[in-house]
Amino acid sequence: MTRHYSSWITLAHQQAANFQDKPAYIFLEDGEHASHTMTYAEMDLRARALAARLQKLCRPGDRVLLVYSSCIENMVAFFACLYAGLIAVPVVPPHRGTQSARLESIMMDCDARLALTTTRQLTAIERHCSSNPLLRQFTWLASDTVTRGEAADWTEPPSNCDTLAFLQYTSGSTGSPKGVAISHGNLLYNQAMMQQAFKTTDDSTIVSWLPIFHDMGLIGQMLHAFYAGTTCIFMPPMTFLQQPARWLKAISTYRAQISGGPNFSYNLCEKKIPAAQLEGLDLSSWRVALNGAEPVQHHTLEGFSQRFAAQGFRKSAFYPGYGMAEATLIISGAPPEEMPVYLWVDKVALRKDRIVPMSSSACSAQPLVGCGAHILDEIIVIVDANSRPCPDGQNGEIWVAGSHVACGYWARPEATRETFHAYMSDSRGPFLRTGDLGFMKNGNLFITGRLKDVIILQGTKYYPQDIEATIQAEIPAVRPHGVAAFSISHPDGERAIVAAEVQRELLRKTDLQHLANSIRRVVSEGHGLVLHDVVLIRPGTLPKTTSGKIQRRRCGDLYQSEGLHICHKAATHEVITGVTVS
Repeated sequence: MTRHYSSWITLAHQQAANFQDKPAYIFLEDGEHASHTMTYAEMDLRARALAARLQKLCRPGDRVLLVYSSCIENMVAFFACLYAGLIAVPVVPPHRGTQSARLESIMMDCDARLALTTTRQLTAIERHCSSNPLLRQFTWLASDTVTRGEAADWTEPPSNCDTLAFLQYTSGSTGSPKGVAISHGNLLYNQAMMQQAFKTTDDSTIVSWLPIFHDMGLIGQMLHAFYAGTTCIFMPPMTFLQQPARWLKAISTYRAQISGGPNFSYNLCEKKIPAAQLEGLDLSSWRVALNGAEPVQHHTLEGFSQRFAAQGFRKSAFYPGYGMAEATLIISGAPPEEMPVYLWVDKVALRKDRIVPMSSSACSAQPLVGCGAHILDEIIVIVDANSRPCPDGQNGEIWVAGSHVACGYWARPEATRETFHAYMSDSRGPFLRTGDLGFMKNGNLFITGRLKDVIILQGTKYYPQDIEATIQAEIPAVRPHGVAAFSISHPDGERAIVAAEVQRELLRKTDLQHLANSIRRVVSEGHGLVLHDVVLIRPGTLPKTTSGKIQRRRCGDLYQSEGLHICHKAATHEVITGVTVS
């Protein structure tokens, strides 16, 4: 049963009245100790005060950049923009040249009126951007300087479900970011989908380490907690990455029921948390362990479950899901507290775009993880290259329709038509064209790859995430979550390339030519694919999105422009296991 609100403002006022002195957010600035707490009533008051100031500086519908590291002030700013009738634009704070360039691109693309940040963050931005005239001359407001008394000047703006709430800029090239336009209605409906999917109640404590400027952290954790009337305990992403045990300890300490992250975060916990840090850890309260934002791997679910079973973690807690910014966030998921659904398919047939289920013991079997089914009144269809619906078990592109599908891309009518206005061959539509490949089997959605990332050589399809998973499993010298498989166009046909980061501590101790040859060998033996080139790059330089997803197309562009930070480039004429690479 979904709740109906006219806008997020209506919801926020209702929650502030219902849960006045209950903590909405508890911030662990060092990843371990509560440094700031904000109640529902205080959030409403602070948001009205900042909104009143913004109403004096902006016109309704103006875009306002939210330039924050993880902090409670970030959420105050987001709410305040909605309270003021403005369009919030979360962005990554600039502290490196590429992020400054992305901020500039977003600023110009959405024609932002001003930017909000904290006093401390503004000092850092001024230091990093002292030589950047555009950022230096832009209008900045430190939101923590606004006093609570200003709330008296706030006037509630007219708003409804069609009013734009915020722009979620998609991961992509720095020069041409696309802002997904999310309405109040999109946001509210997707929250209702998540509440239905996770069975969230006002007692379901949430723990998050995810960045707030990214949709999974903002919508799936921070805003979902407020929508459900529960408490969200959160920490800066870097505190988790430095010591992954902090995430699990927070779940244990606060008896959290809901938490999650991309697949790599579970791998990191499994491999990097020493046994000594498991003492006293109790994960028995964790009933929804979200796994999304990147391909969900069978070996990750199994490895994490086994490693932390003694600490009370149940494999049935894993919640593999599928979503994207263009659908606000969540698209599919299974009922909570059910075992993950695995399907073993013939990987050779999959390369020919055929789904052939087989025994897990077969030598050519490849496991796929089910990502659940549609939620509420949403529609998910699989279509072929001719926009015809695919039968159960046939691979095709995933199309989606529902009230959570965004309005389109900000100021990009052609891209909006192409992505958001897809119609099937029988004229049914419109649908969101996701660009992802997958199939339905017994009511479960299985993701097989990204349409634009698929490597096609001589009519055979190779899925880069499968190649990357093989390399990560077989080659320990490659940095975790540090390998990309992609293809480039060449007059002689497509060419398959792998770029891999070398573990920092092994960089000077490893025979890099032997390492490159080993990568070639495992890809050849595991996938029947002969790589044209293997480039080994410095740790931390693989192009990724702000949420940690590997940017394969960006890798290809940098490879061709010689922009990768290469520490070794394998010769392409090496003979590997009897196969000449040329």
